[in-house]
Amino acid sequence: MHLSQEVFTYLDTSEKNAGKGHNFAFLDPYIKGKSIIFLGEDNHMVSEYSCLKSNLVEYLYKHHGFDILLMEYPIDNGYYPFQDANITFEKLGKTGGVFPIWRVKENKRLLEVLSREITISGIDLHSGLVRCDSAMYIASAYYKYLQNTKFLSQQQKVRLISLDSTARYLVSIAPSVRKVKYNYPGIEVSYSDTVRYDQFIRDFEDLQNDYEELFRSLTVVPTITGDRILKKIIQNRSLAINGFIDESSYDLFRDSLMAENLTYLRDSVFPDRKLLVWAHDGHIAKSLFNNTLTNSSIGMFLPDSLKAKSYFISFKMSEHEKADGSFNKKDAPTHRFSLEHDLEEMGTAFFFDVKEAIAHDLIQNNYQSSYWQSVYNYAYYYPYKLSEVFDAVFYIRKTHRPEYLLEKDIELYKNLDM
Repeated sequence: MHLSQEVFTYLDTSEKNAGKGHNFAFLDPYIKGKSIIFLGEDNHMVSEYSCLKSNLVEYLYKHHGFDILLMEYPIDNGYYPFQDANITFEKLGKTGGVFPIWRVKENKRLLEVLSREITISGIDLHSGLVRCDSAMYIASAYYKYLQNTKFLSQQQKVRLISLDSTARYLVSIAPSVRKVKYNYPGIEVSYSDTVRYDQFIRDFEDLQNDYEELFRSLTVVPTITGDRILKKIIQNRSLAINGFIDESSYDLFRDSLMAENLTYLRDSVFPDRKLLVWAHDGHIAKSLFNNTLTNSSIGMFLPDSLKAKSYFISFKMSEHEKADGSFNKKDAPTHRFSLEHDLEEMGTAFFFDVKEAIAHDLIQNNYQSSYWQSVYNYAYYYPYKLSEVFDAVFYIRKTHRPEYLLEKDIELYKNLDM
């Protein structure tokens, strides 16, 4: 394969501030007429990705008017924290807003400064607020908004808080109760375990019905952004129960409801606005990866009319820094059939439009996915057609761990590798 400066745009990522000050004007022809840009990543916790994407978000906002950023984060606490004009990492650590994997130095300007000019929200269905303790729930920006909104009556507020409390309890006991269904090796299941599991399912089904009843009681039409998002949150609560009851279908429900959330936010909350979606590659793909781990993506649930207005960008790498300073490589058995293998020969960091690169015979279209040398789970190794999954790729051969700023995040991730 030969290289073409007309097709590949090479990037300077010699330092960790990848993309800082970079002119992203090379993207302009590809995003002309687009109203949604998906920013994927093949792995979370990557310094260069956060650097590039934070600067790219700022460029797309200032030069193309993309002023809504939807992140792979629960919708129930993804919007309200950023209504604080003086938001800081310390506040985000207490009230939510983004997952700790993105609460890093590389995103500090985006989350603390640019967030005052653009709107940041979550898009995910699964709720951090039914997976946390009562203290964090009460400290959340969502809970504070709930106390002050006039969209719900006092009775509806009390009911929602009570149902959320029940949901937190059921989610907390789910791992121990589900052993009946999954028949874990070496774990004996007694009659009382079966009785407990049956009651657990009935309780979850009752909770789902109660959330649906509360949603049906919302007769007032929301007129402000926070209330429109709150209405969707309540609807999501009942829909998400399906994933809690049947964990094997969770990812399918998750991607379908993220697509539904995206459509709702675009049409009913932020009409006539341009949106950016920041999430894992597996979620933002425009069609289904043949992936036995998830069996879904947001793109497969979007109407063709909306996909035509979208541009799907993947961020990929070949090596990533581990906690001990060494590098994990994508050299699993199928790596030689992967896109990353081909890209390694072409440079250390660059961007390309997929269809353009294929038309110039610079890359193939049929590839096999690749994963880390330490992970031999063949569910990760699946064939796909690149042009059917992504429109463009940012590739960086070697990437590094991000820099966490909060003590609890540093402690959480200090020994964690992908």
